[in-house]
Amino acid sequence: MNIIGKRADGYLIECDGNGRSHSFVAENLGTAVHCPTCGNSDCSADLATNYVFMQRSQKKQQKNVVVTMKAKPMDPVDIANDYIYKRHSANLGQ
Repeated sequence: MNIIGKRADGYLIECDGNGRSHSFVAENLGTAVHCPTCGNSDCSADLATNYVFMQRSQKKQQKNVVVTMKAKPMDPVDIANDYIYKRHSANLGQ
């Protein structure tokens, strides 16, 4: 499991349980996070730590990027949904 974004209604979490990628929203992290689709569970402290490290690595990559045109920044929810779609398509072999 991975936290892939923060939304107004909770955390967007991706789960690879049962060999298929799927996502769900968890209102709060609590002690452990349980997937409603496959029943997989993971420690919320580990999920939060991995999310923080992912955010830091993305910020380091953004510092190295030179932007030459004025582009509207993408919404984090749109980025997360695009990521889920790409992972889902890859799992289906498309």
